[in-house]
Amino acid sequence: MSLIQCETCAGTGEVVTDWDVYLHPHEGAPAEAGVKDCPECDGLGWFDDGGSAADEESN
Repeated sequence: MSLIQCETCAGTGEVVTDWDVYLHPHEGAPAEAGVKDCPECDGLGWFDDGGSAADEESN
């Protein structure tokens, strides 16, 4: 299996939803404040050469 990095999240599995919160979280904010799972790779950061990584896991 060959892995392909997701271009949307640059392989991190996350996309920033609020840059201000992400860069300057308030005290007590959860580690994931200002981000969400990437919708393209379902938060995995990569695809196998046959399609979505999430599709491969469900088979």
